Order: sequence, then C-alpha cells, then structure tokens
Amino acid sequence: FQQAECEFLQGNLPATLALCNQLMSMPGSREQKALAAGMLAEVHMRQSNMALALETALAWLAVFGIHLSRDTDDRQCLAARQALEARIGGDLALFRRLPMVEDGEAEAIMNLMISASMFAAFASPRLHFLILCQVLEMTIDRGLCGASTTALGWYGVLLGRRYDAYPQGLQYSLLGCDLVMQHPFHRFRGRTLLALDLASAWVEPLSQTVAHAKNCFTVAV
Repeated sequence: FQQAECEFLQGNLPATLALCNQLMSMPGSREQKALAAGMLAEVHMRQSNMALALETALAWLAVFGIHLSRDTDDRQCLAARQALEARIGGDLALFRRLPMVEDGEAEAIMNLMISASMFAAFASPRLHFLILCQVLEMTIDRGLCGASTTALGWYGVLLGRRYDAYPQGLQYSLLGCDLVMQHPFHRFRGRTLLALDLASAWVEPLSQTVAHAKNCFTVAV
C-alpha cells in the first residue's frame, strides 16, 4: 500500500491503479482492503470519472456490510438527521469527550465512507448527506478519527443547505475545525476547513469568511 501511496502522491495514476488492483486480488485484512479501495476510488476521481469513483467506494463498503444506494429520498435524510441528533441530544461537546478510535478497520471504513460522501456530493446529494450522518453515528459508537472531523464540517454545511439551519450548521463546522486542528489529522484539515468556510458564509461577517478561506488555503498547501 505504501508503494501505491507514493505513486499516487507523485501523480502516477496508472501505476497507482495497477498496484491497487494487485492489492485487491491478494490476501489481506479488511483494513488493508478498505485502504486500497479508498485509494482506487481516489484515482478514478482524479481521472475525472466521478461516477466510477462513487461506484467503487459503494461496492467495497457493501463488502464490509455497509449497503448504500443512490436512490435515497428526503424522508430517509430527515430520519437520519433526527436519529443522529437524538443521540447527540443537543450536546455537541459529546464529540470532544470521545476517545480516539482504536480499531484500524473501523477507521479505514470511515475513511472510505467519507471519500464516498465527497464523490456523492456531485452525483447524489441526498446520499452525500446520509453518509455523513452514518459516519457521525459510527464515530459515536467507535471513536473519533480524521474522517469524523470532515463529517462534522460537511454535515454543518448541509444542515444549512437542506434545512436552512445555518447557525446550527456553523456550530458543527466550527467543532469539526477545532477537532481536526487539535488532533494529528493532517490529511483531513483542508477539506474540513473548507467546510467551515462554506458554512460561515451564511452566518458570519464576510471578513470572517475570507479569513476562514485564507486559513484553509494555508493549511491545505
């Protein structure tokens, strides 16, 4: 996997694709398969094949027992939101008290889920929201990881877009930002801070939104 990751970071997508396919065909743990599946989907995304990236992620999530469909409706989204917020009970500090996830397989699956959510944002917005809810549910059950912070950030954005709950959404995005900077979740910082920039645009002064954007750029670069 490390060799595939090196090829990926150097922009050698054909070599990354070949190595990922090789990893998929070899014996290995579920954690290793989830990591390789996420890398494979990322390659498809960078080849501008968002549909294949999403299908790859969904297919491998199904292997791990997480069955998701593009045909998600508004009722399912609302039910997912209500179930999640019933568990949170208005206590967002709950996420600050969670331990770090200790199960490498669970963390790899949450990483794959958050990748799937990003691909779904372009092809199936309702599925995007549903996956974010499921990542946060899994976070409560299994512990905090980098994917959790990105899920908090983008859940906040979508609360505003889907339900006009802009102030509430900003609180989730701010929490995601705090946690991703507090912990060594470096590879998740850019996408989490981007969510804060988008969520803040509807609530905070423009000067603050610009500051969030600059911070996002600095961290991502």
